[in-house]
Amino acid sequence: PTALTDAELHAVSYFAIGVGSEGSIAGRDVSNRLSFAGNTTNGVMSPVGNSGFSIGTLQTDLGQHPEVARTLVGAYQDWARTHHPEWVLDANQQTRTVADLSRTGDTIRAQGGREMDATVKSHLDQFLRSDEGIRYIHDNDATQANKLMRDVYTPLRETDLYRNATPDDQVRIAAIVGKAYNQSEVWGGRILDRIESGQYRSVADVSHGVGGL
Repeated sequence: PTALTDAELHAVSYFAIGVGSEGSIAGRDVSNRLSFAGNTTNGVMSPVGNSGFSIGTLQTDLGQHPEVARTLVGAYQDWARTHHPEWVLDANQQTRTVADLSRTGDTIRAQGGREMDATVKSHLDQFLRSDEGIRYIHDNDATQANKLMRDVYTPLRETDLYRNATPDDQVRIAAIVGKAYNQSEVWGGRILDRIESGQYRSVADVSHGVGGL
């Protein structure tokens, strides 16, 4: 079978994983705001699994990627200095904001579901809707898509399951493994390991395996 090109695999990341799944809630684009995988009731956050805050079309989980929380706050500070000097965070606020954004679901639960500062969150959301914020999200999405290409699709291409699949099934396999890895690198890595070892021999195996992890 003809293998998918790099461009086609990038399209899987952006459209199958991103636009059609991670970056949309009830048909609404949530790329350019802080999203939370869970519910907040009476000021108490209740996360789903180990997820926390996320951003972008590919919904980069900041708890899994604390380095992105740091660059996000740094980009916000640069924007605020130019457009809203009164919104610039002092050193303590900056440290606290990075820590709050970097929490995993388990950490949020351990802290009693404490919300982050509502004013700071509102200001961050306004930054993410600005021209500078949109550029930041685009650059971060591109970094995440490149990571999926390097860590998921490149080794996946070498497996018998993927090589022997039709193009349509290659899309399905890449989307399933890529989405799992995008949500949790450990989780996605386990699926990839089972494909590489021959434990999963069909798209159905991969799909059923995701539910069993």
